[in-house]
Amino acid sequence: MSAVLAALLLQAAPAAGAPDLSKLEPLSAAALEASVGHLASDALEGRRTGEPGYELAARWVATQLEAAGIEPAGDDGTFFQDVPFHKRTVTKATVMTVQGSSGRRIQESYEEFRVLAGAGSWEGTPRRGNRKAPEEAGGGLLVEGRTSRLRARRLTDRSEAVVFVDGEADPRLMEARTPRPERGRPSTDNGSSALVIAVSGGLRDRLLDGWQVEVSVEARDTALFAPNVLGRIPGTDLAGSVVLVSAHLDHLGRTGRPDKDGDDIANGADDDASGCAAILEVARHMATEPAPRRTLLFLFASGEEIGLVGTQHWIEQPTVPLESLAANINVEMIGRPDPLAGGPGGLWLTGHDLSTLRESWTGAGLKISPDLRPEQNFFRRSDNYALALRGVVAHTLSSYNLHTDYHRVSDEADTLDYAHMEAAVATVAAAVRHTADEDGVPAWNQGADPSQRRR
Repeated sequence: MSAVLAALLLQAAPAAGAPDLSKLEPLSAAALEASVGHLASDALEGRRTGEPGYELAARWVATQLEAAGIEPAGDDGTFFQDVPFHKRTVTKATVMTVQGSSGRRIQESYEEFRVLAGAGSWEGTPRRGNRKAPEEAGGGLLVEGRTSRLRARRLTDRSEAVVFVDGEADPRLMEARTPRPERGRPSTDNGSSALVIAVSGGLRDRLLDGWQVEVSVEARDTALFAPNVLGRIPGTDLAGSVVLVSAHLDHLGRTGRPDKDGDDIANGADDDASGCAAILEVARHMATEPAPRRTLLFLFASGEEIGLVGTQHWIEQPTVPLESLAANINVEMIGRPDPLAGGPGGLWLTGHDLSTLRESWTGAGLKISPDLRPEQNFFRRSDNYALALRGVVAHTLSSYNLHTDYHRVSDEADTLDYAHMEAAVATVAAAVRHTADEDGVPAWNQGADPSQRRR
C-alpha cells in the first residue's frame, strides 16, 4: 500500500466546506453545480495528477460514493486504486535560433517558449506541415496551430522528434505530445522522448521564417502515486457482465502563467469536472433505483491529461476481468450545449459509426447525435480509446462545442450551463440503464474493431 493510499484511508472525511450531495436530489442541476463547483474550486488547485488538490478530489468523490451506498471497488476493499506514474520537472531549458543567411544567433527568452513534454536535445529547421498529411508524415509529428502548421524533421529514431506548437493553438491539437502505447500498454514515463514546446512572439515568427533552432531541455523524474476512484453497483441476473462508466478526475493544475487577474489555476470545470459530476450523479441515481441486470463499475480516472495513465493502469490491473466488460461509457466535457448536438440537453457520441451502441440508444429514443466533427478525431482523445484498443466497445459522450476556455484558467464553474447538464446527465443515466438492462451486448461493426486494426 502506497503512502498516498494510506493517507487517503486515514483521512476519509471530506475537506472543510465540501458539499454534501446526500441533501440534494440525484441528477439535479443543483447537485451538478455543487459537484462541479467543488471539483473546479481554487481550493483543489486544478486537480493536477499527483498534487494535493487531486488527492482532495479523490477523497471527496469516495465519500460521496460511500454516502450513496455504492460499494467500494478499489484496492484492499477501498474506493482507491493506486496508480504509479513519473512526474517530469524541467530543470533547465534553452532555445537558440540561427538565421540561415547571416548566421545571426539569438538566445530566446523563456517567456516566448515553454516545454510541454519531453527532454533532450534537438536541432534543425522546422517546416510548415500539411493539413492533409498523416500524423507521423515523414517520421515527424504533425501539429496544427490556428494560424500556422509546423512539423518536426525526422531524426535517427522515430520517437526522437520535436513538435513546435503555436502558443495560441487549441491544445487538443497537441495530442502527439504523448503517443498512445500500442495495445493499451502503460507508459512508464507518462510521456515520450518527443519534445513538445509551445512558442509565441518573436520566436514563433522566426520559426515561421525558417530559422534553424537548437533546443536543449533537462528534466528530473519523480516517482509518485495518484489513485483512481472506483465504485460498484452489483447486477442481478447478468451480474457477470459489466458496464464501465468513466470520466477523468484530473486536470492541469497551476499553469505558472497568471492571467491579467493573477489567476494561474486551470480549474477544469468542463474538462472534466463536468464528466465526473455526471457519473457521480448517475451512480447516486442508480443506487436509489432497482438494481441493474449488469454490474455497473464507476471509474474516476487519474492521469488522463498526461497520457490516459489511470485508465492504462486499470487495464493492466483490472478490478474485473476485461473480458467481462460489455461496454465502456465515458463522459467528457458536457458542461455547455453544442448546437451540432441539438443544443441544450443534447449529447454526441465519439466514433458513433464504429459500433452498435448509438443505434441501440437512438432506437430507445435517447437524444444522442453523431459526432459531426470527424476531423477532430475525438474518438481517440479520451480514456475510452485505451479500452477500445483492447477490443472493448468504448465510446465517449460529450457536448464539447470547441469553446475557447479549453485548457485555460477561464474554464471555471460559473461558465457552465447547469440546466443543459441536468438534461444531458439524465440522458447519460438512461443510456447506462439501457445498456445495463438490454439482452444484447454492444458489438463493433464489421471491420471497425480498433484492436483488430492495430494488429
